[in-house]
Amino acid sequence: MTTNEKRCREAHRLREAAMVDSKLRWLTRGMLASAGLVTLTSVITPAFAYGDAPDVSDPAPGAIGLVMGGTTQPIPGTGYVDVVSAVYIEPTTPFPGQPTFPGTEYPGTLANGLVTPEQFYPYTGVKSLPFDTSVAQGVTILNNSIQANLAAGDTTTVFGSSQSADIASLEMEALDPSGTPSNLPVHFVFIGSEMNPNGGILERFVGLDLASLGVRFYGAAPADDFTTVSYTAEYDGLADFPRYPIDFLSDLNAFFGFLYVDY
Repeated sequence: MTTNEKRCREAHRLREAAMVDSKLRWLTRGMLASAGLVTLTSVITPAFAYGDAPDVSDPAPGAIGLVMGGTTQPIPGTGYVDVVSAVYIEPTTPFPGQPTFPGTEYPGTLANGLVTPEQFYPYTGVKSLPFDTSVAQGVTILNNSIQANLAAGDTTTVFGSSQSADIASLEMEALDPSGTPSNLPVHFVFIGSEMNPNGGILERFVGLDLASLGVRFYGAAPADDFTTVSYTAEYDGLADFPRYPIDFLSDLNAFFGFLYVDY
């Protein structure tokens, strides 16, 4: 099998994983509805970027990319890493004003991405890890990788999607518990983060603990600690949850967002 064929196969896996993640969003909606939190949840527009994103057009030499998959994607694969790099980290055709991280490299096994559990009991199997445990193990793995890069004097660019965006958000808190702007050479890029400071469902219902499912609502990701770019499709019901759930039109938009949102 040629390199191009392998990458095409990995890109196909990426699209399949996106479909799986969409189904997982339906499962999460059902869990929240059963807890009395959601009836329906937020018309889809292109993804937009926001966050604390100063000039990163010339990062320090030796920038290492740590690309994590979403739920059901413990090993992202080279196709996934290539697509993420070409669209979100070092875009081949960036939109006006899009932050970029040129020079980011994926040495050794990191060409396949950073391996994290990415499990969500019971959706990923009756023997799989609860969400909280999966996230906690992911934070440990990510932290070990970042600390190794810092010790080697390397800049780190972290990419997280859905569950792995939550992992990276909690790692931000661990790296900078004071909550003040950090001078550590670590950058973060998220898509579909449930911990978005304004709209993430884990922020909207901060403090809620669904212990029987192993799901805690962590709150918002730090907003100003690190260079952070977060892409959110408008009306994504998990990353752009309505502020006022009693607004029927917002709920309807979120409902269709669950069905059709894509990144």
